[in-house]
Amino acid sequence: MHEGRARPWPRYGRAALATWVRRLATTFPAGEPAFVYFNNDPGGAAIVDAVAFAALARRAGLPVTRTPPARPAGVAERAGDGSGQGIS
Repeated sequence: MHEGRARPWPRYGRAALATWVRRLATTFPAGEPAFVYFNNDPGGAAIVDAVAFAALARRAGLPVTRTPPARPAGVAERAGDGSGQGIS
């Protein structure tokens, strides 16, 4: 997943991520592994989107094996910008 259309750029919106979860569920047979990589790196979007995608996949009953932490330990959220990107 390289570049979404949501704001802030290059994030993916929840509807787009949910569509990809449905595509995976209908394309791959149960138990067949599928690998999803996010490289929309500016502003940490890849981590935020990977965590959201994994949560949606779990809710859809799909197994999820590796997901980055939502926020690394010891990292505080920046006040007011809503980006979820932290500073130490």
